[in-house]
Parts: sequence; C-alpha cells; structure tokens
Amino acid sequence: MPLIGSDMSKNTTSPKIPHDPLYKQFFSYPQMVESLLRDFVPEDFVKDLDFSTMRRCFNTYVTNDNRERRNDIVWRIKWKSDEGLYMTLILEFQSSPDPLMALRMLTYSGLLLTDIAKEQGPRDLPAVFPVVIKRAVKPLPSGGGYKAPLAWQVCL
Repeated sequence: MPLIGSDMSKNTTSPKIPHDPLYKQFFSYPQMVESLLRDFVPEDFVKDLDFSTMRRCFNTYVTNDNRERRNDIVWRIKWKSDEGLYMTLILEFQSSPDPLMALRMLTYSGLLLTDIAKEQGPRDLPAVFPVVIKRAVKPLPSGGGYKAPLAWQVCL
C-alpha cells in the first residue's frame, strides 16, 4: 500500500501541462494574488491580511523517505493585527479532475508546516490556506462555473 502522498503529488519528472507556466507567471505578481483573494474568497479573514508584506516562499519539499514534492506557488502574507504572525497561501493549478485533490492539498499543507517547524520550531505555525485553480473546460461536478476553455474555477 503506498504511503499518503506517494501517488497524489506532482511527479517533477512528468511532462509539464501547458497552462501551468502561464498561471505561475500570472500569479507570481502580488497584485494578482491579492485580487484573487479579495475577489473570489468570501471569507472575512481576507480583509485582515497585510498584502504589502507578501513574499514568495520556497515550494519544494523532501519527504522522510527522500521523495521530492512541489507546490505550484506558495506565498507568505502577514496579518495586519500582529507583525509576528502570518498566513501561508498555497496555490495549485489543476487541468483535470483529481478525486484525491483535497487529500493532495492536505499532504502539501502538512509538508509545508513540517518544513516551517524544522526551521523555526513548532511554536506559532502559520495558518495555511490552500487554493486550487482549475482550468475549466467544463463545470466542476459541484456545479456552477464557466464553460469557456480558458475560464478558471477557484476551489476553496
């Protein structure tokens, strides 16, 4: 039986999906990420983020059994209320349905928090907010969404 995450995360040797580089470039700009959160995330915590503090983070991890795992983009954003605390945003771009996507994002979140804990200790670990951006050729099974080939669906 494979370990959790063994078949769920991206294999870094597989061929690249053509839309991934475009999305990575687009969301490498802090203004685009801020707009994504403000316009698509209907949660109150977004107004409590200090977007002027956004910083891209390292997005590659090595598991205990020496396998490499990689997120598409990871951002660190401080809270307005406390300079010492921050939130970590994981952006993952997906072109096809993955029935284990939620588990894959949980694995990525755990690997990120493990790396942070190794670096700074287990105290004051950040909140992790994973977001999947799906290239929508057809609506997601959960309903709603766009049918245009280049439309996005944000899955929170």
